[in-house]
Parts: sequence; C-alpha cells; structure tokens
Amino acid sequence: MRLAVGAAAGVALGVAGLAGLSAAFAEDATTEPPSPTSSTVELEVNEFGETYGSAEESKVDPDLVRAIATNGTVGYVRASDLNGPEPLSPEEAVQMTLDAQKAGARMIPVYERDGRTVIGEFKVLPPLASVRSSSDGAP
Repeated sequence: MRLAVGAAAGVALGVAGLAGLSAAFAEDATTEPPSPTSSTVELEVNEFGETYGSAEESKVDPDLVRAIATNGTVGYVRASDLNGPEPLSPEEAVQMTLDAQKAGARMIPVYERDGRTVIGEFKVLPPLASVRSSSDGAP
C-alpha cells in the first residue's frame, strides 16, 4: 500500500500564503498592516524576564502561554513545549508530523506565572491525520 503525504503540500501552501501576504504589502507601500485593536493587551513579565499571558490577546507570542491544565487549574505552558522543535526542511516537517501522529497526545507541564512552579499538565493533541492511502480512491 503506497502512502500519499499531504503535509508537504500543506507546508508549501502555508509558506506560499505567507509569501503572498508579504508580497501584498510590498506591492503597495502606502498600505499599512492593520493596527492592533483595543482588545490587544500588553504581556506581563515575570521575575525571570519571561513574558506571560494570552497568545490570542497580545501583539506577540508570550514565552508562557495561558492554558487550562487537565485538573482545571489556569496557568501557563512554555511556548517552546507547546510548539516543539522547528523543522529545518519540508521533508523534516512531514516526518515530524508523521512521528507526532504515531506518538499520539503528549503531556506538558502547566506552571504558575513564574514558569518554575508546576501546577498541572496540559494535553497536546497530535496533528490531524494528513496521510492517506493513494489506492483508496479518495481525492
């Protein structure tokens, strides 16, 4: 059974989409990107110099992202734990996606805002399946 991997196409489309967005701004120098809305909040900084807060409500991604632990406690997960390592190539991205799918969900620590005191765990689900059989007739 031969497998067709759609993740490489997804990575390529994602990169192309970002390039298209950059090109759209580059074409018209008078066009400015949208300004932050009034709901955008500044991140706070803990005693160790790490930013923390909501990734959805801030201008930049925090070091510690607000999350709800499996025990219901609100705390923060490290962005580096949440995102995992960055792939160095599209092929590596595909392999990392396949490996994560095989491994299933993983647990990462949830911290107090100090980024040191563990108060729970956060369940990171694997990426959606992007591998299908090319002989199954599906598009």
